[in-house]
Amino acid sequence: TITTQPDSTLPMKADTAGFIHTPLGTDEHYIRLLKFDPTAPEKPLKFSLITCKFAEKPAHNSLSYEWGTVAADQLILVNDRPFFIRENLHSFLKALATSAYRENYFFADAICINQVDISERNAQVQRMGDLYAQAENVLVWLGHSTAESDFVFDVCIDSVANSTIVTTKLGGQKARIEALDFNAPDGQALDTVYQRSYWTRLWIIQELFLARNIILFCGSKSTTWSVFRRLPRWNKGE
Repeated sequence: TITTQPDSTLPMKADTAGFIHTPLGTDEHYIRLLKFDPTAPEKPLKFSLITCKFAEKPAHNSLSYEWGTVAADQLILVNDRPFFIRENLHSFLKALATSAYRENYFFADAICINQVDISERNAQVQRMGDLYAQAENVLVWLGHSTAESDFVFDVCIDSVANSTIVTTKLGGQKARIEALDFNAPDGQALDTVYQRSYWTRLWIIQELFLARNIILFCGSKSTTWSVFRRLPRWNKGE
């Protein structure tokens, strides 16, 4: 059983969009987690934000994504109050809203940490590794899809769903994922995925290294890291 409490929605000044985080207790390590609320398709995404004790090991996923540099102008509702986030996180949340992970509590630092409280932010950042190490899944957002990323993710999805066998040039047989020619356009498609700016983030060293299980999202498609990581190994001829 997880001991939780709703995060406060007390009135605030207009420039904070009317939302305030309830201060976290200092007697123990507390964290905030989000969960999707039912939302009509044409309405802003809605979430419940709760506070819980980290020592109780609340089941959750942790999000790994780029913050981006654009203004936080995308509206969501947190505990029925307006909250503005940046476009990249908003796109990720829209993808998650139709995914198998919708029903799980999750951690997203831009929302779950009070970014205007420097003391809280510093304390939470120091313990971020715990949130990723304990997460059931680390959910990674690579960004919007392209024809190249769709091809790469479709290969990964196909290898899991169908274990498709193809005939190689030498007449042998391999799973489709093993038979790709990465010196041809196949490899160029994979390169475009690895050239995305997400991979340049310093934080991914912590977020992905500590993760127990990683799910990659790109547009509406997703695949596991355990499948995706096989591709570059064949690219190198291993």
